[in-house]
Amino acid sequence: NSTQFMQKGSVNLIVNLVDLHESVAGILGYGDGKYLEIAQKVVKTSVDVAAENGRQDNDAVGIAMITDDSAARFAALDTERFGKIVPQAGQRSAYSQGMTIPAAEVTTMKKDSPLVVECNTLEKMLNGGLMVTLDVNDGMGSAELSAAIQRAAGMLTFLRPRARVYICGNCGQRSTQAVDKCQGCKSPHIVPN
Repeated sequence: NSTQFMQKGSVNLIVNLVDLHESVAGILGYGDGKYLEIAQKVVKTSVDVAAENGRQDNDAVGIAMITDDSAARFAALDTERFGKIVPQAGQRSAYSQGMTIPAAEVTTMKKDSPLVVECNTLEKMLNGGLMVTLDVNDGMGSAELSAAIQRAAGMLTFLRPRARVYICGNCGQRSTQAVDKCQGCKSPHIVPN
């Protein structure tokens, strides 16, 4: 009766795959040899299902592996439901997001290294993007760090360098090394940032 109020709308939606590596390698038990093949199947299926559902609803749906706050939200939800979720060794949170490459490993990597191949393969398959983080907290000098960033930029489509800084909650002193106590005031209140 009142067609003047009808509207046609669509939504642009990004679905973020969180903890893909640990799910395929840790939970399903596929090691280095079979991991990339299974991860590709998971990503391809995700992209196909999202595209089909998007076509049915006239929406644009992308699948991504990006860094946002969803890993922390999932950890909080799972902690409520299952008890404390503990991050694996070397991880900042209980669930991984995107890909992380230690800067020290970049100096020995080549374009056909497994981690580079994995990043480039998944980046091509994902229609919403892949966040590759270059972790620079490993005591490298500025010249070595610059060389590592340039080398990684030559092998990967996109990367973001990340340096963790630890700040004393008492006096505000900053450090790039993880410490138990502040070097200045000896306070144990160290906050990673």
